[in-house]
Amino acid sequence: MKNLATANGITLSIILLGSSLLLIHSLRSDLQKWKRRLAAVTGLLGLPYVAMDLCWRLYVGVIRSWPTAAFYFALHFLGGISVAMLLSIVLPKKVVLGIASISSVALTLFAIVHYLPRHLGGAIHVSSLGIGLFVGASVSAVARWFNEGDAVSQNGDVAPQSPE
Repeated sequence: MKNLATANGITLSIILLGSSLLLIHSLRSDLQKWKRRLAAVTGLLGLPYVAMDLCWRLYVGVIRSWPTAAFYFALHFLGGISVAMLLSIVLPKKVVLGIASISSVALTLFAIVHYLPRHLGGAIHVSSLGIGLFVGASVSAVARWFNEGDAVSQNGDVAPQSPE
């Protein structure tokens, strides 16, 4: 078992605290329904990310095999989804989708150009964060679009639009 570096411990503590605060914030009844759901899902995704990162840094990081590569991919994929959903709470959905799609393409191209000639593992690790960002932004945007459609069908008139 390895020791956890101070910077990693502080970062994981901040992520844990932020995820807990998002879960608590999602209980407020004065927020819109989609914001409460998105905050709850983002908080719930942040907690397993902290657990997986702790497990990686303390136990798995010394083992090099294909199962650990899959674990590492899942860790960064989950982290990308969490970051994209957190950004979608703060920023308009079109901005988040633009950032996520550009970063997904950029990280994948960077991984192909930089890592692929040498080894495939590095390419998978780098591109998984970009793919996670794109998936998280897409899921949050689709959830917001479905919420806008539900508000229109329930009221019979046009619902107030969320900022785009």
